[in-house]
Parts: sequence; C-alpha cells; structure tokens
Amino acid sequence: MLYIRLPGRPAYPMPIAGDNLIEDFLGSTHVFALALTHVLEETLLREVAAGQLTPAQMKVLKLTSQAQDPTVGDVAAFLGVSGAAASKAIDRLVRRGFLKRAAGKADRRASELAVTPAGQCMLAAFENVRKRRLAEVFERYSPEELRRAAELLDQLATSIVATSAHPAEVCLQCGVYFKERCLLHEPASQKCHYRQRKSRQAVRLAHGGQTE
Repeated sequence: MLYIRLPGRPAYPMPIAGDNLIEDFLGSTHVFALALTHVLEETLLREVAAGQLTPAQMKVLKLTSQAQDPTVGDVAAFLGVSGAAASKAIDRLVRRGFLKRAAGKADRRASELAVTPAGQCMLAAFENVRKRRLAEVFERYSPEELRRAAELLDQLATSIVATSAHPAEVCLQCGVYFKERCLLHEPASQKCHYRQRKSRQAVRLAHGGQTE
C-alpha cells in the first residue's frame, strides 16, 4: 500500500489495483507537463519573442532576473550543465541584447550577469501573456482545489527524489518555477546543492578567493 502525506494532514492510503491507478496518474501528469511546456509556453514564446528566444534561453533569462548577482557558474550549476555550455547560452543572449556581463562586485575577476532593459521588456511581455492565458485555463478551479493539487504534486516529487541514489544532489530548478523555497531539501532538512555552492562561494570571497 502506498501512503501519501500532505502537509498538516494525516497520511492516507493510495490503493494499487494492478498498478493501473498509478500509471493513469503518471500518464495524466505527463500529458499535463507536455501541454504546459510544448503547447502553452512554447506557443506563447513564439508569439512574444518571434523566434528570438528558445525555451532554454528564456529559462536562463528568468533565472538571471531572479538570482542575486548570478555568475556563469551559477547558471551552469542551476541548470545542471557544464560551464562551457552555460557560457555559450549566455553569449547568445548577450549578443541579442538580453543579458550583459559585468565585473563582479565582490570579485572583479568574476563576471556577473544582469538582464538588460530589452531583456526585462521581453520577460515582462512573456509573463503578462502567460499569466493571462493561464488565468483563463485555471479560473474554473477553486483556490482550494489548486492548493490541494499543488501540495500533492510537491509531496510526490519529494518522495520520488528520495528514491534516488543521491537525493541531496538533485535539483529540480524550483527557483525558476515560482517557488520561494526548495521543494526537495528543506522538508527533508537537507540543503540544495545550488545553495551550498552559493555558500561556498561566499566563504571563498570572504577569504579573498575567486568565484567561478
């Protein structure tokens, strides 16, 4: 028997009838994710950006706008790619005028990233259209229904990551997806490896070291 525990609520059993219920649930979440990313967000991005940005580049732009004095290494760590891959993605955004590099405030040997006015306008245009379209979709559901669905999905994501061989190393990019806290590691009294990197970076700076 699989038990689901939501914050502030007792655990309740999720019956398994030949695994059909779980497979149906996973199928529904997969379809929802595809509908959100491939149908809604990519379509809106084509409409707003007119081919100037890919979904991955929009994610970098959004991350840079939300992070505090991000570096190339921060982008690489957050997205789970190499420094070279992150640098290439950033270079494309710089050439198109959406990002700019500047000497680090704490360490001038390290480049920090910032969103340009053109990048801010692009983000604002995309978010305005996106929020309006999502409001049209979600207006038929009550706040309580949405809250309960979000709690269930958060709990399931945490439980799935816990089955990993190295759950503390998993990062699901919560910061890009409207979350003020790490979904995976705070409930388990662990630390997000992205935040650990930022802490190590701050310690190095305090001792005169160099950021990545």
